[in-house]
Amino acid sequence: AGDELDRQVGEGRIPLTSDGDVEDEVSAIFKRVDADGDGTIDLDELRVYVSRRGFPAAQADRAFDALDDNGDGVLSLEEWRAGLEKEELRQLLRPETDDALQDAVV
Repeated sequence: AGDELDRQVGEGRIPLTSDGDVEDEVSAIFKRVDADGDGTIDLDELRVYVSRRGFPAAQADRAFDALDDNGDGVLSLEEWRAGLEKEELRQLLRPETDDALQDAVV
């Protein structure tokens, strides 16, 4: 179920609204990426997440730079949520092939 949610967000098929269900799903993805559970995502955590999804590390780097609005070196849930509303970031977080998504282990 989580992989399907990740795919749908990457494809822009899940609208990011104030609806609790969507917010909960976006938060759930954030928590999965936040491997150490400190409430933020650092570059290494994003690299691990995207590499497990079949992305090259360079995509994680570009996405992180675009998501880190305040430049503090970590992503907050608010930055994550706002970033997923931007088409260019959804493109960076989209798997290159459906096979890569199916083979991913998160």
